Formats: sequence, structure tokens, C-alpha cells
Amino acid sequence: MGESSKKPEPEMVRIGDFFVQKEIFSMKWDCEFRTTKGICCRDGCWIKLKEKQRVAGKIQEIAEYLRDRPELPFWQPIRWKWAYCDPKPEDAEYHTKVLNDKCIFTMTNGSCAIHAYCLDNGIPWESFKFNICVTWPLDIQLWSAVEGEKEAWNLWLFQDLYNEEWNHCPCTRPERFPSFNHNGRPSVIESMKSTIINRIGPERYTQLIAFAQCYNKQSN
Repeated sequence: MGESSKKPEPEMVRIGDFFVQKEIFSMKWDCEFRTTKGICCRDGCWIKLKEKQRVAGKIQEIAEYLRDRPELPFWQPIRWKWAYCDPKPEDAEYHTKVLNDKCIFTMTNGSCAIHAYCLDNGIPWESFKFNICVTWPLDIQLWSAVEGEKEAWNLWLFQDLYNEEWNHCPCTRPERFPSFNHNGRPSVIESMKSTIINRIGPERYTQLIAFAQCYNKQSN
């Protein structure tokens, strides 16, 4: 890929011992599942090996939430019936299978079987589900720009957020769907509170809220 085709690095702001992409402070976002019925989940997702193994350990229990999808491999007399990802990784990540234009974990009502399993069993879904499914549209990772240096928490927007493939999602493209009521949408920092706290902790979240309030006052 040539230099001209590379996306510019996002501008980051330091808050204490963590970093936040500048655009996050002004972003309004909320999940509108009741309207969209999980349309953002239809294409499956890319996951790391650790995530794959975590869910694989509970796959038979999770599959019980998908009994009304007879096309899934879980109900077929095949050797690899519990394999829910494509077999070969790409860039060290695996992709969840997609059948009938739905992620393998999508229930017929649009809900996520992994999420339902967590709620029914008292498991924190923010920690158990796949990272992208929990933090979207944010990408919250421990990361260091210099190899060998101590990693710090970074809050970015997912780099493919503005790709055309997300134009069908009202949560991500509210301007394309005027029929939806987008008035009063909270900031992404507020709507993603439980997830952000799960990742960076309550003290950093308090710092984040305070900084965002000051930042937005100065910007207005």
C-alpha cells in the first residue's frame, strides 16, 4: 500500500495515563437495537485466538439459544459441528461464520446468543463477548507506540467506522435515516459507560467525563 493511500493517524489527547482520539469527545451515538434488530451484526466479526477459545469453551451451552436456526452446523451430523469460525485465520484473526446473511450467533429476533447466555448466567457480557461486539464504535486497547515501552489504554474510533459497508446502520449513519428519531442522542462516552469502565476502570472514566465536559465547553 502506498503512502498516499494510508489513512492519517488519529489525533490523540492525553488524560492522565491514557489517550483518547479527539473525535470521540463530540461524537453522539447510541445502540438502537429495537429499531435495527441487530443489523450491524449480520456480517459476523473478526476475533483473536483468545476470544475464539473463550467462547469455544461454552459453545454447546450458547448454541441452545439458536435451536430455531436449523441451518446452523450445530445441528448437523458433521465432524466440525461446533466450529463457529472459518478454519483459517487472516492476519492472526478468525472470522465468525455467516449463514443466510446472519452471523452464526444471531438469534431469529436479531439478538445475540452470546449476550443472552451471559445475561442468563450472570456473566459480565462486557468481558465475555467478542471485543468488537462490546466496544463498537470504540476500539479500546492497551497499546504502546514504541516496542518495549509500558502499554497504556487508548480509546479510538474503529478504523473502518466510516467505510461504506456501515452505511446501512442507522446508529452509525443517522444522517442517512431521517425517519429515525435521533434527537437527544447521548454522547458515545455516556452511552458506552459500562463498557468503558469495564476496560479502563471507574477512576479513569471519571477523568474522561470531566475532561470531555471541559473540552466540549471550550469547543462550543
